[in-house]
Amino acid sequence: MGFSYDQSKHWENNMSNKYFSFFIALIYGLALVGFNNYQFHSFVFQDRSMYLNYYSYAQVLLPRYFEAGITPLLINEPIWLLLNLGLIQLFSAVTTLNIIIFSSSFLFAYNIINLSRIKPSNIAGIFIVLLFLLMPLTLKNYTTHIRQGLAIGIFLAGLGTSGIKQKVLMFISIFIHTSMMAVLLFWIIHQSRRFNRLGLDLKIIIIIIFSLLLAFGLEWVAQILGDRRISSYSFERPPVSGLGGLFWFAILLVGITNGKSWLKDNSYFLYAIIFYLITYFFIEVSARFFESSIPIILMIGLTMHYLRRKLFLVLLTFYAGLSWILQLIGYRASF
Repeated sequence: MGFSYDQSKHWENNMSNKYFSFFIALIYGLALVGFNNYQFHSFVFQDRSMYLNYYSYAQVLLPRYFEAGITPLLINEPIWLLLNLGLIQLFSAVTTLNIIIFSSSFLFAYNIINLSRIKPSNIAGIFIVLLFLLMPLTLKNYTTHIRQGLAIGIFLAGLGTSGIKQKVLMFISIFIHTSMMAVLLFWIIHQSRRFNRLGLDLKIIIIIIFSLLLAFGLEWVAQILGDRRISSYSFERPPVSGLGGLFWFAILLVGITNGKSWLKDNSYFLYAIIFYLITYFFIEVSARFFESSIPIILMIGLTMHYLRRKLFLVLLTFYAGLSWILQLIGYRASF
């Protein structure tokens, strides 16, 4: 059985599980607010000054995008700008930032525990919770990439609901961080009955072609749409070691060994990782798109067959441990 996005199919809906999710998410959110205010060791909040001044940027950027037209306005995350403008009317810049950090990290933690069907009585489950919440790949969305973290939290909140509320929350997320467009696209494809009728080989070919087209055409698309990041991102081969690509290729292989039935039920896993591996050596921003898919990939990994799930968690633990070691010794280059 694949990862379920249907609220009616979630794990036992009893109060102890709800309290467990709420308690862990509360601690996580409060800890990250404190962490971002005091910045421990080398894992620092690099963009803190930018976020503290975002309300003044919003006052300039929103009218500029509005005058440029509806497309530039929508592609440059208007809900994020409106949120900053609204909160700054009520709170100081520091409090506004703390509210956003707490809200985004709480939503992420609460929903990833809920959707992963992790029980508080399961010791292995506690380890999995800590692994998912503390690995640098997810943690940095609440210490550095705050806007992306909020978008991920809102998208996951959508996965935890159903009906119109689910659609609205998922749709809103793309106007907070544009990387969620890729997440939403793969989600729609995953849910498409027509696309899922295609053979596995044909679906893989289609995803590969789409990934190549995006890798070579993203800069042109960004220029046409008026994306503000056109001047700040490099659309050339990023300076990566290749280790990240090798790791996620290994994860993909573990997923493939679960068989065609599992891949059909969990096609999002396949689409997101193939997209990343194809674009990995071509465009710098591919990592940002992929990072937004990580929580869903982690949850899907828990649905693997027993031995594959163990191997998935072992590989993930190794990756998280290596990432932490590199952070602590001050290594800043990308995998």
